[in-house]
Amino acid sequence: LTAEIPSVAPWHDADEAAPYVVALGTANRDYATLFAAMAQAGLPTVVVSGPSALEGLTVPPNVQVRSNLTLLECHTLVSRARVHVVPIADVDAPSGQVTLIEGMMIGCPLVVTRCAGTADYLEDEREGLMVAPRDALSLAAAVQRLWTDAPLRGRFSAAARERALGQYSFSSAAGTMAALIRLL
Repeated sequence: LTAEIPSVAPWHDADEAAPYVVALGTANRDYATLFAAMAQAGLPTVVVSGPSALEGLTVPPNVQVRSNLTLLECHTLVSRARVHVVPIADVDAPSGQVTLIEGMMIGCPLVVTRCAGTADYLEDEREGLMVAPRDALSLAAAVQRLWTDAPLRGRFSAAARERALGQYSFSSAAGTMAALIRLL
């Protein structure tokens, strides 16, 4: 899987006045677990999703839900977030990889559900944190850990961005494809 490099400034850990956690996507997202975790953590959170992914869920007061944003608006939210979460519901069905890879390219520190697909792109404790599926306590703890540890956010950001740009971008894929063609 390759992706175009998002056209926003890379993430940097500024001491902004209003830090937040961000989660994006509609397909196969586990917002029930995310909402439980963020209600427990009490951290300001922005979720960008279609209404179908949120049906029947109670949104905690510290969570803001947005929809119908442009890709640039989504990338900008990620580039300014303190932590980026990719919560996956069905761990046997790979999904969320584009959101994950774009987040890695931007360099926003990540917390992701360990599932088919995410483990192929992100190394736990090197480029981000992986949590068990449907475990709100672990998710809250992982987000809190990144929220409060600036040096860890910086290390994860740099490692994730380096890996994504070096392995998952269109330009890196083009180099690999050219090398394979030369072998023919």
